[in-house]
Amino acid sequence: MIPSPSLKYVPTCLIDVFDGDVEPAHMDDTPVVRFLFSGGSVSSGLLANTFGDTNFFLPLASYKDIGGFRALNAAKHEDWEFLVTAQLKGYEIIPVPEPLFWYRRAGVRRTDRVNTFVDYDRLTIPYAAAYPELEPLFSYIRGKVDPVKVDLSTVASSEEDFFSVQGHNGWHYGYANSGDYGDFLPLEWDSQKKRWGQPDVCKWLYIGKHGHHPCNSLSFANGKTNTALLMTVRRYANNKVGVLTLKGDVRKGETCGVGVFVVVVK
Repeated sequence: MIPSPSLKYVPTCLIDVFDGDVEPAHMDDTPVVRFLFSGGSVSSGLLANTFGDTNFFLPLASYKDIGGFRALNAAKHEDWEFLVTAQLKGYEIIPVPEPLFWYRRAGVRRTDRVNTFVDYDRLTIPYAAAYPELEPLFSYIRGKVDPVKVDLSTVASSEEDFFSVQGHNGWHYGYANSGDYGDFLPLEWDSQKKRWGQPDVCKWLYIGKHGHHPCNSLSFANGKTNTALLMTVRRYANNKVGVLTLKGDVRKGETCGVGVFVVVVK
């Protein structure tokens, strides 16, 4: 089947590898190694080739639309870069779930003579074109900009910013029904215990500087019962634009209870 120029997809396939000069007699012979490709994944495509290699086919018009191969004699991964670009331009990468050819691996190859940094650096080009906010990070990695020009500082800290006023340094403290974090209800500051809570709703529902506690149907202070699990929510918001890295430490601080449950919602 020849892909139609109007359809935006690129068929690839798995690869079976053999060593030496004698080609295997059959496609079902056992390979030295088999390269597997799961398909186009923009999020992981910068770190691992999930797309395929140069053994794919598509109409010439689509090849030109994607941009063809960029000629860089000092680097490999031209197929990886091409397929990443295709994915970012809206083409669907569809690997055939079986090997359709043998790849011979023997002697000194071009891939043994190239600069690994240059290999991977070429992959940043299509990502920077699609996501311009990533270019300062790529430039920093290449050593082409002064580190002070790239903001790698801590934007917010849930512990250091913990305060008795809602909205201080962008932090809000509340609770919501489990599974519906958009239904955010604010907690009240407890000046004696130095934490956020809602004792009229549930005595165990609180957010402290170093931890949270949810509320289940057995812990209502007013004696009422409810099967809904109320989750404490520490919400942060700001108007910064760019790529943020979230780091934290999740652990159970007490021997009682049934464990720890954490959800990160954007």
